[in-house]
This record gives sequence, C-alpha cells and structure tokens, in this order.
Amino acid sequence: MFWINLARCHTRRKTALAVVASGVLAFFVLFTVASCVCPVLEWGHEDAKLLNPPCDFSLRLAEVECLLRGVDPFDVWHGDVELAPYYPHNRPDLCRAGFDVPINAYVPWVYSLMTPFSLLPRRVAWAAYALLMFVCLGGVACGGFLAGRSLSGKRNDGVIAATVPLIMSFYPIWSNFCIGNLAVVVLAAITGMWLCLDRGRDVLAGCCWAVAMVKPQMAILLAVPLLLHRKFLSCLVAAGICLLLSVPPALICKTSVVKLIMEAPAAGVFAFNGCGTFPYFLCSGPGDARGVAIGLAVGLVACLAMSWCVRRSPSWLVRLMPAAVCSMCWTYAQAYTHALGYFMLLLVVLKLLSGRRDRIVLAVAAMSAIFLPRFYTCYSRLASIVGYAPPENLNLTLDSLNSTGSLLVCAMFCLDFCKPAARADPLPGTVFQEG
Repeated sequence: MFWINLARCHTRRKTALAVVASGVLAFFVLFTVASCVCPVLEWGHEDAKLLNPPCDFSLRLAEVECLLRGVDPFDVWHGDVELAPYYPHNRPDLCRAGFDVPINAYVPWVYSLMTPFSLLPRRVAWAAYALLMFVCLGGVACGGFLAGRSLSGKRNDGVIAATVPLIMSFYPIWSNFCIGNLAVVVLAAITGMWLCLDRGRDVLAGCCWAVAMVKPQMAILLAVPLLLHRKFLSCLVAAGICLLLSVPPALICKTSVVKLIMEAPAAGVFAFNGCGTFPYFLCSGPGDARGVAIGLAVGLVACLAMSWCVRRSPSWLVRLMPAAVCSMCWTYAQAYTHALGYFMLLLVVLKLLSGRRDRIVLAVAAMSAIFLPRFYTCYSRLASIVGYAPPENLNLTLDSLNSTGSLLVCAMFCLDFCKPAARADPLPGTVFQEG
C-alpha cells in the first residue's frame, strides 16, 4: 500500500511519471537493503572490527591522550616532537617498534569533547561511541517522523519519512560505523538545527551547530543560510562554544587558542587536496593549489546561489539543505560525507508524499540513476558474487560523480522553489513554520 500511495502522490490525477518515479524509488530502496546485507554479515563475523576502535576514532583518542600528557598533537604529527608510542599518521614509514600508534591533529574543541572517551578503556570507549551514534540516528529518525506526520497528521507518513531516507542513506552511515567517523554526529546536529530554527530557538540552534563543528569541513558552510537569514545569535553561540571548548587544550599545551585552531588546516583537516567534487574537476592533481582554490570558490558560490533560491521557503529543512549537500563534497568526497545527502532524500520523500511532483519526480529518477552504479561497483558485496572487481582508481571518480549528481538534483530542487507557485504552496505542517 505504501508504494501505491506514493504512486498516487495524493494528486487529483494520476500520471505515468509519478508511477515511474515511485517505482524507481522503491527499486532503489530494495536494492540498497539487498546490497547491504552481505557487508553487514561479513563485518559482523570479524571480531576484531566489532571490538577494536576503528581508524578515525583511534586517531581522535590518540590525540587526546597525547594532549593529556602535555604535548600538542600537532607537534607530534608534524615531527617536531617524538613521543612514544605515537607516529605521524601521514608517515607510515615511521611506524616501528615502540612507535606504532598513528596520530593526527584536529580542531581543539574536539579534544575537549573526546576527553571523556579517552578516560575509558579503548574497547569500552568505542562501545560507548557506537551507542552514541545509534542515539544520533534515533534523533535523525525522529526529525523525519515529525516532518512526515506534519504533512497530513497521519502517523504512516511520519514512519515513511523516518525510515525511507535513512534506508537510502545506509551505506554512508554504515561507513561511519566502519571507520568511527564523526559524520553521523554532524547529521544529527544539523537535524537538531533545523528543528530548533523552525521553532525559533536560535540559541539551541547555535548549540547544535557547535556540535556539528566537530567536523568543520562538513559544517562550516552552514554559516551561509544562517547569515543570509540574519541568525547572528546562533552564529555567536556556536563560535562562543567552540572557543570556550578550545581553552582547556590551549592551557594544557601552554599556547594560544588561535594557534591551536590554525594548526588544524595545516594538518589537513579540511583536506584541500583536490579530491572534493569542485576541486576534483578543476585541478590537475593534489598539488594544484590554484585549481583547488578555484574549485572551493565555485563550491562556495554554488552554495550561496542555491541558498538564495530557497531563501523564501518557510522551512529551515529546505533552507539548510543546499549547504548540507555542498558540504558533503566541498573539500573532499568520501563515502561517509554522503551521509549529509539524507536531507535531500528526506525532501524528495516529503515531496512525493505531499503531491508535488514536477521537477522533483525527475530528480528521484536522476538521483537513483547516479547512486545505483556506485552501489554496484564499489559498495555492494553483490558485485563480488558475479566476480566484478572495480579498478583501484574508480572509487575517487565515482565519489565525485556521485556528489556531482547530488548537487545537480539539489539545484533542480532549489530552482523549483524559484517558481511563484512553489512559494505559494509550501509543504504544510508545524515543522515548516517560519523560523
């Protein structure tokens, strides 16, 4: 019945286009579920992966442990200080007996937030963090449920909006669990921002943005819609929290907060190395600084343009969506960064449930056509069953093509809001009230 209702789209007249779009969406969801069964089972049989902290989480723990010993993690990563058992993450050739724990450098406020985990045994810390990620996903699902239920007041619509976008985002989210990345936390924090801004809670929205800044390369562009709508209080709250959390690490290292913050870009936190969507197509390689700079500028302009297109939407979900989509590929494109594409998927589902089809129906087909090859070639273990092994250099290209497709779909969505009819008929519901 769910897919029949989607095909109808609650419109006065049925169209073949709506049926095709619903069928593509159904196939995409079912394929995603099928393709993810194998990696879950495979990962679950590897006890070491279940029990030991994965790479990104281990790096954060190592940084905090180094900091608690009174040493700036950046100095160890840069090679200025030698401290056992750590070696620079970007220099695997320095790994040796007694120096076998990789370390990186990150933004200082994350050191403060990760300190409680560093006080626990590593396996216990990883279990606690995994539980935190499940809680974050629960919060994201609650946001989708509220958005769906607000359309018609029906609980079924809320359940559909809570589950379908998360299922379609399964692999990016699963990738976060596999490597212990912070992108799921960012996803939940942006969901909190949207809900708080829709209800006029600017201070709480600023707190949520501060949490999202645990990955600044995925959250810094959220400043665009906030500044565009003059949410200066939210910006000040977020900046204040980040600076306040940076003070303890600065005191321990006996240095300034500004110096610690400026060390993060030098350590490659923003990964301006040409592997993001915009830099990828505009530079000749990681060493092409000019091409990377042009790519980043184009990405910023794209975010500004799409945010301007949706500025009259009463929904902060719509207002934040362009920044979220641009953020997932502004500096670099990886599997886990695509978790932010959840917001676009949620809006597509809401559009189908509310009866608005036109460009969004085409967007569903376009998005599915772009995502499906990636699942087949790189993500799906179903590919290995038929003996297909993707080329080694295909992953980066598909990451960027996948992100480019998401940007095109996002642009189509934003252009739809430029039409007077779209602005006059916004998605109804309490979560779409003016913030």
